[in-house]
Amino acid sequence: MKFHRGSITGDAGPIPTIRWVAVDGNPDDIYEFAITGAGQTTVDMFTRLMLECLYQRTYLRSHDNAADAELEALMWNPVAVGKRRQQQKTTTPVRKTAAAPAPRSPSPTPKPKPAGTAAPARNPTKKPTAAAPPIVPYGDEDDEFDDEELLASAPAAAAQVPEPEQPSSRTLLALLPPCPAIPDTLDLAYSMDAELYLFNAADREFQLAELTAVAHIYAHHKDPDVSYLVVSTSTGPVVCQPISEAMNHIFHDFEWALIWNLLVTVDMGGVKQTQAYSLSLKMATLAEYNEFRKTFTSYHVQATLHASMAALALDDKDVEYLMEQVTTRDVPMADDEDQENKKATAALSDDDEESDNDDEGDAPTTAAAAHAQVVAGDDDEDDEADAEVEQPGVANSLLTVTRDRAFVVRGNKIGVFGYTPKGAVKYETVLSNIKFNKTPINPDKVLVHGGERQLILSDPRDKNKLYQLDLGSEKIVQEWSVGPNQVRLQDMAATSKSTDAAASTDPTLVGITDRAVFQMDTRTKSGVVGQWEDKSSHYTYSKNMTLSAVATSADAHMAVASGKGELRLFKKTGQRATTSLQGSGEPIRHLDVAANGEYVLATCATHLLLFKVGLDGNKNAFANRMPAGGRPEAVRLQLDPKHVAIMLTDAPSAAGLQFTAAYFNVSPAGESSIITSVGRYVISWTLADVLAGRKNKYVIKSFADNVVADQFKFGGDKQVVLALPQDVKSVARSRMARADRATAAAQGPTVVTRAAARRAAAAAGKQ
Repeated sequence: MKFHRGSITGDAGPIPTIRWVAVDGNPDDIYEFAITGAGQTTVDMFTRLMLECLYQRTYLRSHDNAADAELEALMWNPVAVGKRRQQQKTTTPVRKTAAAPAPRSPSPTPKPKPAGTAAPARNPTKKPTAAAPPIVPYGDEDDEFDDEELLASAPAAAAQVPEPEQPSSRTLLALLPPCPAIPDTLDLAYSMDAELYLFNAADREFQLAELTAVAHIYAHHKDPDVSYLVVSTSTGPVVCQPISEAMNHIFHDFEWALIWNLLVTVDMGGVKQTQAYSLSLKMATLAEYNEFRKTFTSYHVQATLHASMAALALDDKDVEYLMEQVTTRDVPMADDEDQENKKATAALSDDDEESDNDDEGDAPTTAAAAHAQVVAGDDDEDDEADAEVEQPGVANSLLTVTRDRAFVVRGNKIGVFGYTPKGAVKYETVLSNIKFNKTPINPDKVLVHGGERQLILSDPRDKNKLYQLDLGSEKIVQEWSVGPNQVRLQDMAATSKSTDAAASTDPTLVGITDRAVFQMDTRTKSGVVGQWEDKSSHYTYSKNMTLSAVATSADAHMAVASGKGELRLFKKTGQRATTSLQGSGEPIRHLDVAANGEYVLATCATHLLLFKVGLDGNKNAFANRMPAGGRPEAVRLQLDPKHVAIMLTDAPSAAGLQFTAAYFNVSPAGESSIITSVGRYVISWTLADVLAGRKNKYVIKSFADNVVADQFKFGGDKQVVLALPQDVKSVARSRMARADRATAAAQGPTVVTRAAARRAAAAAGKQ
């Protein structure tokens, strides 16, 4: 927030002030509080109290043991920043870190810059000012203060303040939690020299913590499930954590680096919260990076699939296939694109800002313009949930979007919402007290069916049953048993996915149990459905396959996932799977399939997987076997580890961050975007960016509460409908901003800032 002290001229002399920038506001707007009627001692006490609060907010720990230098490091120095920026106009920034150790093997490839740190411009012919500035809290290229104004209004004594130095490696390492003991049953299996970087939440960038660290992998020689990543310095281990999906790791080819999260549960005043650190290991040479990447992936695969490499029978191609899913080749935004963003921000007029209050208003083109809007809750008419839907102590739990309505489950009630002409959700009615034979039904799965005139429901208290709710009479009119008493429904879907303007009236649906894929006809009278007697209507495995999710294409092809991370593609019920694929090993919670069968989207707790299952000649892996040795392209989508650290700092959560069900947009023109959410953040990718390898180019919008579920409005990807625990909203996708350029904090109170006052004065002068 660039907290610092200043002064203004008063009648009796200088008046001390406190200045800051709200992390959820426009970066050009400086807030200033004039302290009148107070002595210097009071000002100093207030300043220290503010720094103590900043310390606790930044590092999620008490300030009691914080050194004075650590507190002072949080004070932003506008004079020093102004000097550095003046120097950037005439000199090229130079990396200010100690020289790297000599590589153990020669490499003709030049060593790239450290992940996330300032570095010279990649093209020496471009202006030096396009390079990233030195460390400035919360700073990126868009966070530009009026340096001349700051320097002119700063107290004279501030000119003598020495330039704040980058935190030392010992200071950074002290921010890490204590390293737990490594289990005695583990043996050292691998070691590699590396540089260790720690993401500093205060500065919003990676900083060098240890130049000569060593990364170790400890493993159990008999139990492949257990392996640890240990990072040591000259003083001993500083990072010790199990290798698992919770690491949320990615390999960065551009940086020769592994970037990951260290999640720790801490007690915050009696409340358990997940504290996140983002770390990076940077290898000295490309050869060492490739070696470490392959070795780490092997142990990660064994830990997540709970089997040894020998038992899995994975060859080098299999390992490379899995490594590609967690590798990014994103490069920093080009300077010319950044300049275009700045020009677009400057061109945004007051009229444009006012138009953003409309549901379909023009969206801000950059984060600087979106800064105050990509935050919790809009003041739009897009939050028109009616109080009639409320149930004390009960929260929204499910969302289903159809062509012209949205259904939101809340206990044993279902709220029905329509849309305004501008796309905002509009309360219509509530289906109250859903019950069958006087027994309340609390749906955990809802399928819109029968030309959107029926809802098929399942209740978690009896997974052997399905219920048909008639929307006309608002009553349950049929009950079915999906099989013998021991059969439990895991998921269900329409027999085929429809993108037509008119809803499908197909009376059948498909479902899965833990070991079977079946089709049922809803015209069957209440009772036990007879599809188990017709072998063409089901395929049953001889053992529990932990089947967990099902989705269909427009051709009635089925994708079926399992709790072991497996994906099976079926041409039709009653037949064996045409194609079987192994995912990351993490349970797949939800599936969606592109209407043409080209893509399958799988949702896991910590990531998404996009499988490209289309084959040459307008074929796909549902109806045709993959070529010998062939594998469908699989793209792993996850949050950047540094964004996870920021999100959990800004909005602590006991459960960490887990993805909700991800969906494609449904449109006759085909799929173009993906929508999902984590915590209180809605996340979206475009399919074009994902397929081009730009996996970190997602957009984000935060809300005041956790997002229960979200989907695109039917027919396109312009409008997103979402359910919060106590609200239902819609938001234009264009109002979301790049995650690396937008604040992840909730919207604060409206304050008239100095920049806003200047604009108002200028406007008044023109009248």
